[in-house]
Amino acid sequence: MSNAIRLIPAALLIVLMATPACSLRGPEKIRRQISQSTGTEYSKEIGITLGRVGLAVARMAMDEEDEELKVLENLTKIRVGVYQVKNRPENPGQMELGQMTMADWEPMVRMNQSDENVLVMLKRKKGEVRQMLVVVNDKDELVIVRMKGRLDSVLEQAARLGEKKARQNADRT
Repeated sequence: MSNAIRLIPAALLIVLMATPACSLRGPEKIRRQISQSTGTEYSKEIGITLGRVGLAVARMAMDEEDEELKVLENLTKIRVGVYQVKNRPENPGQMELGQMTMADWEPMVRMNQSDENVLVMLKRKKGEVRQMLVVVNDKDELVIVRMKGRLDSVLEQAARLGEKKARQNADRT
């Protein structure tokens, strides 16, 4: 693909940033719930939401042979927020997400250590994973990723890619 053709999706993405197809908000509601439960204040470094149109533009910019980016094919929406810790109490409370932990969400991973918390939750519809929430909270930063789409396919692709990378790394040693 020529460089001029590669610039078209980048230009479209800039235009999309000014439209409802792309928002610079990120997952603020989840950040507020975490802030309330832990007593920690955060300042936003970046927050972005891409819907179907924004993801379609991102897919246009993909190299068709780039396996790592093919996971975007099955996403319909993604929200990403990165927040810097402004003020954390000496003994922060347990990271809780209020309504997020209710019946519709299935916790897959919950790791609580003194300096880091990780939470991965799935939401299923008709037995298939349709939403995933990943939260990583450490002493310096909070990262929240919420994805929607056909996530069974995304998880399968990620597992295959991880296995392939592991084999490649093993072959190098």
